[in-house]
Amino acid sequence: MVGEQPRAARAADGAEPGHGTSEASRLLAAACHAQTRGHQNEEFRQQFGFLALMLVCGACMVYLMTVLRSILRPFLWALFLVMGARFFCRRGRRQLLPF
Repeated sequence: MVGEQPRAARAADGAEPGHGTSEASRLLAAACHAQTRGHQNEEFRQQFGFLALMLVCGACMVYLMTVLRSILRPFLWALFLVMGARFFCRRGRRQLLPF
């Protein structure tokens, strides 16, 4: 046929089934592999950075809670008392307002 490559040329390019791959296709495969490896490295860096940030924030929270212990203690007691009193208020409201 007119315009068709000879069989030897197709085999050298890797276009002929069953024959070796060309240099261009090997380079393309290597570039794709490097790109996916780079993407995995970037994803790992992002996830590790997030975990490191959470660790630093947790350490700061513990430090601040120990420093502000005298201020936080009354608020925590008030929170527990309000949550406990909520049950009794709900019960009293039901008795006063039966509907």
